[in-house]
Amino acid sequence: RDPLSRIQKDVTNWFSEEEIADLMNSLQTISNIVAFLHRAKTGTGKTLYPALTAMAEKIKVFPALVDKANSILDKSCQVKDTASRRLADIRRDKTEATKAVMRNMQNALRDAQKEGIIGRDTQLSMRDGRMMIPVGAANKRKIKGTVHEGSGSGKTVYIEPEAVVEASSRLRELEADERREVIKILIGFTDLLRPHIADVLRSYNFMGEID
Repeated sequence: RDPLSRIQKDVTNWFSEEEIADLMNSLQTISNIVAFLHRAKTGTGKTLYPALTAMAEKIKVFPALVDKANSILDKSCQVKDTASRRLADIRRDKTEATKAVMRNMQNALRDAQKEGIIGRDTQLSMRDGRMMIPVGAANKRKIKGTVHEGSGSGKTVYIEPEAVVEASSRLRELEADERREVIKILIGFTDLLRPHIADVLRSYNFMGEID
């Protein structure tokens, strides 16, 4: 209930992916309870649970919100590519940018090995979330790129090749675009929910009473 109260009081807030998933599950459960009580009848057509059914008559269900949530989120509570055309385009470009980073890095590593700047068995290193080539300090000017801090002994430095820097910058831009679009989608769902918060809270109270 806390997230519902939060967005009710502050229109600048929005539901997270996890909160939408929790809400979707709760609303579906409420819908299932109401449907069960309406179906529970004797052979003569009388309701089996008159008091509970009377309670259920006053409760609203929200199939449109559940459907919308299902159209936004996958089973892992992640926003689907298909949640918006813009998001699908961004993620397609992001996949290509990721491949470009890997391709450029592998090419730079292979070239450095061929030129004898690094050993044939040298492997890529991950530093601060970025792939880099470990290079002996004496050879750090032989690879064009950004030189990052070296090992504790100072004998090794880590270089992000020039072509990789450009591709990585593009990838980071797309990651930022992706997050902005995801937030836009979450805000859109939250705005769709906002007018129904009072009724949703009553439905939650009903679910608690039934429990």
